[in-house]
Amino acid sequence: MDLTIDNFGWTGVRISNGPQVHKTYKEMKEVMKNESIMNNMKECYKVFFATDGKGITSTAANHAANKAKEMLKHKQSMLDNIKFINTSVSLLSGGEEKALSTGISTNDLMQYHNILDEIGKTNAMIAWLREAIKAKDAVFSDIRNTTLEYWAEKNGKVVPTPPERTIGITSSEVIGSWDENKRARYYALDAYTSLLGKWIHPKGAFYEAKKDMDDKIANPRKIEGSGRDAVIYTYEMSLLSTDVDIEYKNLAETLRRKEAEYNKMKAEIDKTVDEDNIRVTNKYNQEYDAYRKAYASLRAEFDAWKATEEMKAKELKIRMPESVKETYDTI
Repeated sequence: MDLTIDNFGWTGVRISNGPQVHKTYKEMKEVMKNESIMNNMKECYKVFFATDGKGITSTAANHAANKAKEMLKHKQSMLDNIKFINTSVSLLSGGEEKALSTGISTNDLMQYHNILDEIGKTNAMIAWLREAIKAKDAVFSDIRNTTLEYWAEKNGKVVPTPPERTIGITSSEVIGSWDENKRARYYALDAYTSLLGKWIHPKGAFYEAKKDMDDKIANPRKIEGSGRDAVIYTYEMSLLSTDVDIEYKNLAETLRRKEAEYNKMKAEIDKTVDEDNIRVTNKYNQEYDAYRKAYASLRAEFDAWKATEEMKAKELKIRMPESVKETYDTI
């Protein structure tokens, strides 16, 4: 049985050729809590954090780094102001000699090795802590910037997509579904009622000719001009007016009959189109409702994951290698 420290500063007891065993349930729980966030973390960040929760907080790390930086000022000043000369001053006319500055002794020089070592170790600790704080901030940033789509892909989940609103059947498609006799009959009725309606209705040629006939029957002559240059127009029927009236009535009746048949077929088309539009709309509404619920469920799961990961990131403790920890402990 031996004490082991892994790459992340995790400490435990290993039984030869056996699994890792933790001393307490609390330690085991702490490691399990951190497994998720450590697994999702970028490799370059993992080295800075303890998996057993025994590191220090970012606040403590920042405080230690600032304190260490202040403590270095005196030692750095000793390095910057090193002198190997003793300087004194006196008057040429005589008098007591006064010391201005004193250089270091041989024994002092040997102490600079310790100063250099202390500064190097302290700077290394500061650098470690600063980078660890940056890494923790980066972990937070990575979690906050994680998109639903990326999270879903990494976790084998499918982001639901909104359904497409399809177009229902058109009038042309309904007509196209009929057999050729029914389709030909519809086209014939459409063409005939349109032509006849324009012909016998106001401003149509037949209607206007009949209107002119009735006017000429009431006024069979018309005089234009005066005196010897006066012109007399005489109007005579080219056929019996009753024949025209009868034909007009027959044509109007034919139009009503043809229009009734045409409108019945058109109503069939409209009904088919409306029913299919209702079917398509209901289908879309059902699909969209299912999509909305599925997306909301996935979004809630994602938001919960993000909140949990942010909490875990907040609780991350900064670990320190032994060399850094030794300097930290002295501060």
